[in-house]
Amino acid sequence: MSRTDALVIGAGQAGLAMSRALRIRGIEHGYQVATSTRIWRARSVIIATGACDVPHRPEQAANLPASVTQISPAEYRSPAGLPDGGVLVVGASSSGVQIAEELHASGRPVTLAVGDHTRMLRRYRGRDIYAWMDMAGILDDPADESGNLEAVRRQPSLQLVGRPDHGNLDLAVLAAQGVRLAGRLTSINGSLVGFQSNLARATMKSHIRMSKTLYRIDRFIESHGLSAPRSDSDQPQPFIPYQDATALDLRRENIRTVIWATGYRRSYRWLRVPVLDGNGEIMHRSGVTGAPGLFVLGLNFLRRRRSAFIDGCGLDAAEIADLVKSHLDRAVGRAA
Repeated sequence: MSRTDALVIGAGQAGLAMSRALRIRGIEHGYQVATSTRIWRARSVIIATGACDVPHRPEQAANLPASVTQISPAEYRSPAGLPDGGVLVVGASSSGVQIAEELHASGRPVTLAVGDHTRMLRRYRGRDIYAWMDMAGILDDPADESGNLEAVRRQPSLQLVGRPDHGNLDLAVLAAQGVRLAGRLTSINGSLVGFQSNLARATMKSHIRMSKTLYRIDRFIESHGLSAPRSDSDQPQPFIPYQDATALDLRRENIRTVIWATGYRRSYRWLRVPVLDGNGEIMHRSGVTGAPGLFVLGLNFLRRRRSAFIDGCGLDAAEIADLVKSHLDRAVGRAA
């Protein structure tokens, strides 16, 4: 058995290179970690397996006919890799809208089922939106600032795409291109798919979220006396969608593919420590679990808004490292 003070579980870290975690369980004074190559004993463990673990597919997906191909964005490569015919994309956050646009541009009929999403401009007042969010401190909003932490962590990603023309990509753009919009998918009965009448409400909530962010950026620009003149494109109007149906017959419409852009879930089947909630998620406060010496990194809004981003994870890691050191120092003190 190999021993170490602290062990990081997650792709790309040196301690578990070329091996896979199979089981973590608590033992006296720490944890036992069984991997595909050896067994470790550690005083502390940091779980850094990330937020995008297993693509989520709703239970009703099982009701689709076998003739309909079902994939996640992680499996999607190009329009040419899909069966002929139309496509239903479920989910209108960043992946869903980008895939819908590419499929429509290839000449395929596309229907996009819309739930919660966050509209955002690619550029605002002369800069990329992420540059402003970074400068204004929006990406460093603390996770515990809101009274409903779980709701904050479930916030959908921004509707953004990176491309040379720095163009926006939102429902208004897709509708103008000819993508058919529908509300949140609610039911599947064979080839018949039902949608909620929530489209207008969802798009207005999305516009309000964007407006709040732009307002914070405006306040930052003004308080710092920055030169950032507005243009016509910096004043987007609310998008008022037209929803023509609450049901869709996939067979009649010749829709042969459904892409589930419905986010990711985490799978911790190998974690034998009682820190999971009823949904199988790790219970933690700013990356600190209720099990002494067990920490987590890389989850949405772990300690700040940017926690799941590369630069945010680095900031969190530095702070978690201090907590790990304090835990190890206390453990050594107790053993002395």
